[in-house]
Amino acid sequence: MKRLLPIVALLLLAQTPTTAVLRTPSGDKPVNMLVQNGVMYFAADDVIAALGGAVKPDLNGFKATLGATTAAFGPDSRFAVVREDLIEMPVPPLVIDGKPYAVLPFFQGFVARAADTEISWDPTARILQARPVQRSVVGVQASVANIQGISKVVLTLTAPSEYTIIKEAGAYTVRFKAQLKPPTAEQAFDDPYVKSIGYAGSDLRIQLTAPDVAADTYRLDNPFRIVIDIRKAAAPAPGPMAPTSFPPWPGSLTIV
Repeated sequence: MKRLLPIVALLLLAQTPTTAVLRTPSGDKPVNMLVQNGVMYFAADDVIAALGGAVKPDLNGFKATLGATTAAFGPDSRFAVVREDLIEMPVPPLVIDGKPYAVLPFFQGFVARAADTEISWDPTARILQARPVQRSVVGVQASVANIQGISKVVLTLTAPSEYTIIKEAGAYTVRFKAQLKPPTAEQAFDDPYVKSIGYAGSDLRIQLTAPDVAADTYRLDNPFRIVIDIRKAAAPAPGPMAPTSFPPWPGSLTIV
């Protein structure tokens, strides 16, 4: 029994939180952290609250909210869920005295999506650094033409940018990594499928005239263009729905 005491003491010591500093543009905030089995964890409620959000218990774990974005996470999974995205962590979060602790990749993935903020860790100074993401700015022009019953949307950018296309109710949103510089805040079109195209930050939103449409998309270079062919959708087949969010792709893809 005496030989086990040092091991037990070590485990208890590993779960004893210490303090680090979260450095934000508005000032420094203390946050709890701990190390277990060589892995560093940060108190999720401390970090998110310091950034202006909140963490609350949920039936399946916890929900972190920052701005209009929510992440669901818990001690039984290495994945946090943000919208349709998954944030992978090397180990699941911990719960110590009812307080959730998560590893650095959770905060990097969630805060980048929720607040366009980068999170980094300086182990020597014991400082978590939160900095606004520095985005490049690209110009964008949109055109719409209906050819033989297909509305061809062509998005022409002044420079290449990574992007994701998200199907929503009555709209497609093209989310770019770069900040957009459009000619106007919104363009209206006299088209059977496309009502308007609006711009907000790094998002381009194609507002549809009806929800029952599908789209094929592909990319062209010189200049960098994204082509989205919108057409009337076929009747849905029985079975599970297809994913509604897609990462950047080099070839063509059908969005239903």
